[in-house]
Parts: sequence; structure tokens; C-alpha cells
Amino acid sequence: MSELEFKFKKFSISQGQHGMKVGTDGVLLGAWADLTGCKTILDIGTGTGIIAIMAAQRNAEAMITAIEIMPEAAHQAMANTEASPWGRRINVLCTDVREYSPASSPDAILCNPPYFQRSLTSPDKNRNLSRHDCSLSFEELVNCAVRMSSDLTRFNIILPFVSFGTFTGIAAESGLHLQRMTQVFTRQGKPAKRVLASFGKRHIDGEQDTLTLEDNQGKATAEYVRLVKDFYLKF
Repeated sequence: MSELEFKFKKFSISQGQHGMKVGTDGVLLGAWADLTGCKTILDIGTGTGIIAIMAAQRNAEAMITAIEIMPEAAHQAMANTEASPWGRRINVLCTDVREYSPASSPDAILCNPPYFQRSLTSPDKNRNLSRHDCSLSFEELVNCAVRMSSDLTRFNIILPFVSFGTFTGIAAESGLHLQRMTQVFTRQGKPAKRVLASFGKRHIDGEQDTLTLEDNQGKATAEYVRLVKDFYLKF
């Protein structure tokens, strides 16, 4: 397998040279998001297309729109989705989500957003766009989600733990309520690194739990394996 190709159980991802790579964050979000009953799904900042493809594998009925602002990445996502078994249900658009208006509100929105808000930027412009908030701020992302959501839309996102409070505050000010949350620990005994969260316009008391990826010996936990076993070859 080429270092530019990442194989999963039912599909492969060609990663290309555009700065977008397969990472744990995207796989976690793609496996975690509640897609039950969804007929339409929107993936914001699709990158390689991995989250959109995972959504198609998990939900046999949904039509999926995947948005990507970078032309090179959008082209790669198109190739990856078309090569997957579910290409006919995934539409990749090269556009800015701030200028995108769906014909109707999606049932679920998925986003693995730019982060590293206060970190040094990379000299690679493409990688900056994929890893930093220089192209889409939290406020803009929340505004887009609010604009496109119905009362039933589930907005699913993965965030660094240190940014979660800030994002939740911005969401609350815009009328999005936290409905479900999972704190992600990369290893037992270590601080939380990520938060998987689902927001919506309805105020409901949702599930809040934790997920640990490895035990203190570096072995994948049973809960992590259960979450991603339909995707990763190693499980």
C-alpha cells in the first residue's frame, strides 16, 4: 500500500499532495455521529471525503453532500467517493460553505473543522487551510450551521478539548444547544484531548460519556474497537 493510500475494510482513501490526510479525528467523528433515520447529510470541509464515505457506509439510504473549498482537495474527494461502493449517493461540491445554501435543511451536519487557533502556522498554505481557523472561524461555522439547520438537524463536530468551551459558548449564543457529548482520551491516565459533540436547536438532555482509545499498555480499548471496527483493517 502506498503511503498516499489508506485502506479501510470496504473502501480506500487516496490522500494526494494537498495537505489533507486521513486522521483519527475524522474516523472518530464518522463512526460516532448519530445518523439514525437521516435522509440527507452534509459534510463541511470534506478533505479526502472520508467522513462522507463513512456516512454512506453507515446509512444505506441517505444522500450526502460533501463541501470542500480547496479545488485540489475537492478533486481528490470526488475521486475517492466515486471509487467507493457508495459514490452514487455522494455529491462533492467545491465551494465555500459560507456561500452554500441547500435546497432543504440536512438531517445531519458533520464537520471536522480547522483548529489550532493560536498555534504557529505551517509554511504549507494547503495544510494551513486544513489545520487552522484562518479560512473558517468558529463563529462563521456556527452561523452556517444555524442558517442551514431545521429544528431536527443534528450538527456533529469534533474539537480539541481546550477549544470545546469556547465553541459551546459561541453555539449557545447563536441558539444551538449541546445535545450529546463524548470526551475522548487517547490513553488511560492522560487528560482529555478531543470532544465529540452534537448540537441542535432543540434543548434536550442528551447523553454525556467518555471514550478512551488505549489502555495504559498502549492496547486499543474494547470501546474504541467497537466504535471503529467496521472501518479499520487492524480491527
